[in-house]
Amino acid sequence: GVITWSATAFTNFQVRSPSIERLQLDHCALTSEDLQAVVQHAPSLTHLEIYNCSNCIDEAFFDVLRYVPSGPTAPLVAPKLEVLWLSSLRRDFEESTLKNTIESRWWTDEEALAPRSKTCFLSVQDPEQPQAL
Repeated sequence: GVITWSATAFTNFQVRSPSIERLQLDHCALTSEDLQAVVQHAPSLTHLEIYNCSNCIDEAFFDVLRYVPSGPTAPLVAPKLEVLWLSSLRRDFEESTLKNTIESRWWTDEEALAPRSKTCFLSVQDPEQPQAL
């Protein structure tokens, strides 16, 4: 059967379990707003893996994850996030949005102002177009 998502119930679970470090979602019927709520209540999250969730990743999701040093005083969402694995998703975002989000969290404020000394590799593959091996 189909399991329905209750954002309130999951948020309550997260509030009672603030030490969750790894979360894997597969074939979920989450919306972007649902996923935003998940990461906003995940202070210890280091690994987030999302597979086959067609409606949860969009520009707004990456906006929530993006670090803006001159932005509001709200704390960084999922501040310990190190690994974001996205697979078999509908692509409702620009590659540059993903790249900018990754770089915003990767660079320190001082590094962001200095010439780039690190490299970020990003590959977004269209599941409709198989890649040659």
